[in-house]
Amino acid sequence: MIDVKHLRIELEGKTLVDIAFQIRSSLAMVGMSGSGKSLTLKALINMLPKSMKRELDMMCDFEPKRGSGIAVIPQNPFTSLSPMAKIRKQFFVPEAEAEALMRRVGLEAEHLDRFPAELSGGQ
Repeated sequence: MIDVKHLRIELEGKTLVDIAFQIRSSLAMVGMSGSGKSLTLKALINMLPKSMKRELDMMCDFEPKRGSGIAVIPQNPFTSLSPMAKIRKQFFVPEAEAEALMRRVGLEAEHLDRFPAELSGGQ
């Protein structure tokens, strides 16, 4: 579980985000363009621009490390995957685990043999 007791983001003295929430298994943030979804995510993974001030009081029931429960998956595959390599070459886990991960998100193992540009935005 992740318990964000307080997250506040400011830019030049103006509050952009002031929020608290809990994540028990997963969380989907929805809202209009410009409502602060991406800003909130960037604050959680410490990727805000240096010009922004962040106050964060957060507790996790796991040690934050790569692959431990927090993942960022941008919709545009070109921001997260190399367009020059097939999906299979971009997994750093054993083959069986890569196939299981694909099935877990509703994709067939054959998608591993595609280039990022051959996937739809939702895939």
